[in-house]
Amino acid sequence: TATFTPTPTATATAGSSTPTPTCTPGVTLYGISNGFGTPEDNEIYQIDPATGTISNAHQVTLAGFTVGSSQAMAARPGDGVLFAVIQTTEPARRLVTINPNTGVATSIGVLTNQISSLAFRSTGTLWAVSGDGGSPPETLYTVNTSNAALTLQFALGNGADGETIAFHGNGLMYHSSGNASAMFESVNVDTQVVTPIGTAVGEMFAMGYNSTNGQLYGSDISSTLFTIDITTGARTTIGFINGPNDNRGLAFVSSVCPSPTP
Repeated sequence: TATFTPTPTATATAGSSTPTPTCTPGVTLYGISNGFGTPEDNEIYQIDPATGTISNAHQVTLAGFTVGSSQAMAARPGDGVLFAVIQTTEPARRLVTINPNTGVATSIGVLTNQISSLAFRSTGTLWAVSGDGGSPPETLYTVNTSNAALTLQFALGNGADGETIAFHGNGLMYHSSGNASAMFESVNVDTQVVTPIGTAVGEMFAMGYNSTNGQLYGSDISSTLFTIDITTGARTTIGFINGPNDNRGLAFVSSVCPSPTP
């Protein structure tokens, strides 16, 4: 299945014949489909990172609004809460949290730019990038997770449309932009140094970092799931994400083992 939960095993303690349970941490990968204006096609689901196959899909809903499309999703480190950008039919792009077990979203606030991708830094700070249709476009912000307020950081500008960001365990942000040919670069958000790395075929729609294996993952406009070589930008195909339409989020949530009882 797509869920990798902590697995208890038994080991014997010294001087005792009774096995002591131990635990192996795991990870669950969540995705979200774009919807393209059809409410029931906005779904949140689990993705098997070994195959791309989805499971446990639920329609994304927000009380009092019609969800037309879903643009981005990221998991907050520490508690695994899923934050997403959805577009309601007024139209407005909103920052929300989503319960992956029900699809029910809770609104945090209306975003003041056309945000296309979200990424949490390990510190817990939420970052966002505006799309080519934003004003200004291709620009990085930090996001207040209590009220959706955007704080301008700096412009990116390389590439064409299709802005996607993710933080790696090495502390760098990685950014993809472009459609037929998508460039890939690293971004040091502290120094604002941007380093070009490479290009690949196909507009990237989502990126996410798996801390359990140290690997960066991506998915493209065709919902192909792949791993990314951060030294070259090369993509290694895993499989097809079989959601209702284009996948717009790759959010890895770690399963933490409980502390042993004294």
